[in-house]
This record gives sequence, C-alpha cells and structure tokens, in this order.
Amino acid sequence: MYVNGERRMAWVARVEEIFPIPERDRIVQYRIGGWKVIDGIGKYSVGDMVIYVSVDSWVPNTLAPFLSRDKEPRVYEGVPGERLKTIKMGGALSQGLLLPLTVLQNDGQWIDGVTVDEDTDVTEILGILKWERTPEFRAANAKGNFPYFLRKTDQERVQNVRPRTLEQVGPATYEVTEKLEGQSFTAYLWEDVFGVCSRNLELKADEPSTWIDTAKKYDIEAKLRAFFGRTGKQIAIQGEQVGPGIEGNIYKLDSVRLYVYDVFDIAEQKYLAPAMARAVAFELGIPYVPVIDVAFELPERYCDELLAMAECRSALAPYHAEGLVFKVNSDKSDFSMKAVSNAYLLRDKTSIPWVEREEAIA
Repeated sequence: MYVNGERRMAWVARVEEIFPIPERDRIVQYRIGGWKVIDGIGKYSVGDMVIYVSVDSWVPNTLAPFLSRDKEPRVYEGVPGERLKTIKMGGALSQGLLLPLTVLQNDGQWIDGVTVDEDTDVTEILGILKWERTPEFRAANAKGNFPYFLRKTDQERVQNVRPRTLEQVGPATYEVTEKLEGQSFTAYLWEDVFGVCSRNLELKADEPSTWIDTAKKYDIEAKLRAFFGRTGKQIAIQGEQVGPGIEGNIYKLDSVRLYVYDVFDIAEQKYLAPAMARAVAFELGIPYVPVIDVAFELPERYCDELLAMAECRSALAPYHAEGLVFKVNSDKSDFSMKAVSNAYLLRDKTSIPWVEREEAIA
C-alpha cells in the first residue's frame, strides 16, 4: 500500500471474507482487501481486526520465528528474518501474513504511540523492512539522491485499491500496458542540466552503468534538448530498461532496451495523460511500453478480473508477462494501478515459457 509515495509493508486491516480450501480441514483463506492469506481455520472471524503484512516484506525473526521453519534465519540489512513471498498451499494462493493485534502490546499494554484504527501503518514499529534486490551499481556510480523536482513511479497493486478510491477518480477509461520486469530508468532536462537516474539515485555521467549506457544508446540528452527547443517544455522520461544483466533477462533478449511508460512535465509538476505520453515517446523515437488497450473500462469486479487479465503473454517474447498497468485517461488525475501475475510471482520472478492455456490462480 502506497501512502504519500511511500510503500507501507504492514498495516491494521479487517478480515472481510473467509474461504474454505477443498480437502483441507485445518487451513482456510482469509481475505484482506484484495489479498488472500492462508492461516489456521477458526483463528480469525469476519470483521476481526488484524495486522496484514504484505508480500516482499522482510519480517524479523523476533516477530515471526515460525517463518524460518526451525532453520537458521536469513539476514537482510543486518536483520535476521525471512522474506514473504507468494506461495500456494493445498492448491490455494497465499500472499502475505496475518498477525494478531497483540504483537502491538507489551505485557498486555499497547506500545506507546500505537493506534489500532483500520489502515494504521505499523511497518516501522514492528521492525519490518521492504525487501529489494541488490542494485547492480556501486556507490561510486551515484551523483546524489533522486532529484527533488521529479517523482518516483509507483503504482498501487490492484488488491489495495478500495472502491472509494475509484469513486474519487470518477467515471473514466484506462490505458492498459504491459508491466515489464527490469530496472526503473529516468532521464531529465531541467534548467539546462541533463541527468540520468536509477530508481533511487541520480548517477554520474562519467561512471559506467547500464543507465548511462542506455541514455547514450538512445541519444536521450540530444532528444530532450531538441524537444525543449521545439516546445519550450522541459520534461523527464521514465521507463523500464530490460535485457541482458537485468533481473535475470526474463525475456531472453540479446541487447538492453528501453521502454517509456511516463512523461513528466517538470515545470508543471504533473504527468502527461497517457495519450500525450505516447505521442511524446513517438516524437522522441523511443519505444513506448506495449499497449494492450487505450480506452479500457473497469469491470465491477475489477480486482479479480484485472488479476485474471494479468495472466497473459509478454509482447516482447514468448514468455509469461509480469503483469499489467492501468492508467486513467485524464489530464486532471494521474491515478494508476498494477495487476501483477500471480503465476509469475509463484515462480519468484523467473522466465515462464508461455502456453496458450494458463492455469487459473485463485
């Protein structure tokens, strides 16, 4: 769940539904928002308040020692614990972890400063970290932090999108694009300065890295300067670079490619609407992420149906796609969300050769 651009890994939530698992009499699926988590039967009831810990959380061993299954816990950023992954048990999907509210107590008393209202973020107080892959670049590559005048691109997962959020967006159609598995790339021109960034850092132009190589390959500095000369607009392009040496090269490409997914008007501090972003990418001569639909209408049961849509073939190669991204077609809202393929998550983000009939992941 993203709040003010930061991803929450654990929050107070409510059990909304309970699903039996065929031929299993000791476990059930508990639904929290759009997520389903397997736990013991009878442990919680509909309406109970619990703590939901999301996938890709690093959970300290002191908080949930059972995750290590009597083995020595792994260590991440100095913290012994385990990473939460998407798993299947008894043929059913489980994404995340449920903990009782009592983990927020010491000797029966609430920890100072804790509230147990729904959606309360408890990530930090429980010592939970966001697990991320080790970046390929060295500290020497970094010029500084990600520029303050840009925004990082983070889509909320569809499982976390509440109906009231869509009501605030209002009636709309959506651009649907393939979500590519690679590295976040940003290049900008601002106040006559050209810069290249990874997800979290701005990079030195004279230090070798995939990002700098990509910027040179597509001649992005010259293209952004020419665009400014034609339009008076200083922009940042944001996209995904994929290929050899990047996240296992799941598409088995023979060279690094860049695909634009966002264009940011720096002076206006706003993203261009999808149709305009596509037009700018075309004008710059840089590929746009594969487009599935340009005027998609959300179905009523949007969570389940968008996740089903995400079980699709990649447009880049005959492999399973990572998922789909849905962006509202509006110049007044930059709302977007993503549906990540559960089949892909179950394989822990590795290449899956595409077959026409995919097993449903529930």
